Amino acid sequence: KTKITTSNQREAMRAGIERFAGRKNVLATAMLDSFGLLQGENISIQGSKYAAYYASQLDKLESGAVLNFNDIYEPSFDRFIDKKFGVSYAILPIVFLALVYTGHAVITLKSGETLTASNLDTLPKVPILDLYEFKTLSKPKGLPMAELVKLFETLGLPPGQVKAPESRETGLASLIAKAKDAVALAVKAKNKLEGDFSLWGEPLISQSSVSRYKDEAKRVQDMLANFGIRFNTVAKLNNFTYTIADIEKLAKAIAEVNVVLEYDAFRTECSENVSYMTSIEPLELPKTIKQKLAEAKDVYRKIRDEIADGKYGEAAAHEIGEIFAEVKTAYANYYFEEHKKRRLSVKDAKRKGEMISSAVLSNLKRLKSLDILNASKLEQIEKDLSGLKVCCELTPEMLKTSRFCPKCGFQLGPSDPLVKGKLDEIGERLDALAGEWTKTLLATVSDPLVAGGKEYLKKDQQKAVDDFTHEGKLPENVDNFFVTAMADILKGFDPVPVEASDLTEKLASFGPCDLATFKAKMDGLLNDYTKDKDKDKLRIIIRQ
Repeated sequence: KTKITTSNQREAMRAGIERFAGRKNVLATAMLDSFGLLQGENISIQGSKYAAYYASQLDKLESGAVLNFNDIYEPSFDRFIDKKFGVSYAILPIVFLALVYTGHAVITLKSGETLTASNLDTLPKVPILDLYEFKTLSKPKGLPMAELVKLFETLGLPPGQVKAPESRETGLASLIAKAKDAVALAVKAKNKLEGDFSLWGEPLISQSSVSRYKDEAKRVQDMLANFGIRFNTVAKLNNFTYTIADIEKLAKAIAEVNVVLEYDAFRTECSENVSYMTSIEPLELPKTIKQKLAEAKDVYRKIRDEIADGKYGEAAAHEIGEIFAEVKTAYANYYFEEHKKRRLSVKDAKRKGEMISSAVLSNLKRLKSLDILNASKLEQIEKDLSGLKVCCELTPEMLKTSRFCPKCGFQLGPSDPLVKGKLDEIGERLDALAGEWTKTLLATVSDPLVAGGKEYLKKDQQKAVDDFTHEGKLPENVDNFFVTAMADILKGFDPVPVEASDLTEKLASFGPCDLATFKAKMDGLLNDYTKDKDKDKLRIIIRQ
């Protein structure tokens, strides 16, 4: 049984039968059915005694022998009928066409042209008389069995499917499907080669080999792309013209396509690990880890290149994955320790919060509005304190998939300060600054110029200043009232702030000089600082 698989065949058979019958559609189907040539929508000779008889007659023929017109027909009045069934020569060709369609026969027409399963779509153009008065009916040439067996083996199909006549139709369907799959894989391989087919910054396949792989992919496409159209019936396999050498070239081409696809599988399986390696490669790491990474890259290249010699991509990726795991572990351990050095623990985070809300810091933040105090020192302390980051959620397991902490984003390098002992240091700096500012304020309000303005303050402000100078320390809670009192008493005081770095730079510019010259230059420098100032009210304040 052979299913009508193309519109050309279907239309050719219908058109031919309609021409014999002189009518269309219903009668054509009825005539096929009357000869037992239909099984559902399929043309088949298995249920036809007419076709079975003539098929057996063809099978009995020796090599090169044929059935002539006169072997089949005999005269009867003004027409011819076949000798076996007495069927008119005007309608019996329907049976012969079915034999041609199923690959059992070849008709040599009156014109000398042959009608085979491969050119049956030309039937509507054949003159009716050429078919009525055909010359011979013969067996088609045998299948090129050796070549087809080789093709079946090349595409991974059991060759028995083409050797046994009863399984050829099933085998052909499998062959067409396999050919389609092979073409799809060749197209995929070619597309991979034409895109960015690299990993770890290097081509997976050398540029000198890429053109060869592309050519082999094209060979698969050229040989198999139209296979399902050219050989859509078993009968058409009689016209299979590829040689053993051609099929061996196809086998080599398919193997080369598979190599490309194995590289693609390797790339897919390795991409996550390689991405991890490339992200840590430029980092400043200990020599031991750098060495492990370099060794892993050498092994990666060696295993990668073995794919061209037949190693499976996934197996290669698994093999190098074990090496990558060692590098990851070494890096994760190092990173984890560095993370601990630069992130506050839960206990230290609590202490940081207490320091931020402490009375000492609050007092200094209120006092920094006074011009005579060096606010930059406090701002630096606040910056350093806020720069101490908190993270206590990182685990080594997280570093198997991420090269940095997914919680805080810590990056290796000098950007984040070490936190060990940092809170103690900042606490000492806060206390030192509180003491420094206390001394500065005491010295300032004790200055005769400043003290003389106390009488202009309000009584409660005078008391706040007196209490401060008497006790020699800041109030426990420096409030806005105290800051305002300090600001008011300093109104008659004209501060001249001088940055210590600026002063040092200008002194260095003096160069070597004797005492008199130094004094003269120093006087000039002071005059620059105090220009347009009331020298009786100004006070120079050095800021660090």
